[in-house]
Amino acid sequence: MITQIKAFLEDSFRQFGRNRLRSQLLLSSNRVLKDMGFSHELLLQGVSAWPWRIEGEMNEAKVYSIFREHKKEIRQAISELESFTDRELSDLGIVRCDIESIVRFGRTDSDIDSNDMDLKDHYPIAA
Repeated sequence: MITQIKAFLEDSFRQFGRNRLRSQLLLSSNRVLKDMGFSHELLLQGVSAWPWRIEGEMNEAKVYSIFREHKKEIRQAISELESFTDRELSDLGIVRCDIESIVRFGRTDSDIDSNDMDLKDHYPIAA
């Protein structure tokens, strides 16, 4: 009886952890998920589709490790961009208030097109 209770509790905690991780991964863009090796379609199927990997099996510790490393890289990129001056950000076509969103989800084609200026419009050409 105690063995059954222990197994039930272990399974419940495992399912809870996977569901929590799944929720966090679903906040990422498809591009980021693909870069980390996760399938968005499998994530949408729920915990039953564990390990949500595009290729191969992976244990939970490795999945958490990948996710933590990715979060660390995101924080570093945000910090680096926040250290730029407004002029430097403008040269990159980034507005300070969009830094976090751009780092986490990338820029869409429409964002790039709207920020893409022809050099002749930006710098005067000597006659």
